[in-house]
Amino acid sequence: MDKKRLINSIILLLLYVLFLSVLNDLLVVFFLPQYNFSSTWIIPVFFSVFYTFAILFIYKYKGRMSTNVIMLFKTVKLMASLAVLLVGVSVYDTEVKPFLITFLAYFMLMLLPEVYFSLSKKMQTGADDNILQNK
Repeated sequence: MDKKRLINSIILLLLYVLFLSVLNDLLVVFFLPQYNFSSTWIIPVFFSVFYTFAILFIYKYKGRMSTNVIMLFKTVKLMASLAVLLVGVSVYDTEVKPFLITFLAYFMLMLLPEVYFSLSKKMQTGADDNILQNK
């Protein structure tokens, strides 16, 4: 991954998170005002920072990502997300349900860039995984 692609990846990620934030705000303001809570900004910031560090980590290894490193990334993401969920639930006592719903929506929608990256990486390398096929 060259420097230009690194910058483009980070910009695309931040634009995607910004799009999700605007969409979330529009949905909450116009259709679901009962799910509004005071610190909605924490969730997109968490995902932006986490995925930016992931992109920088991938840049550091210049595409030599093994399955173990990818699984480590997914495990760290899951543990960090659980930590943010626990802190968020303890901080927002009265607003637990809106926080959980918003966080889970962001979590699910942030899987899209992961899947895109995984598929584009597989297409670039031409890898053919025959894990599920019986020979």
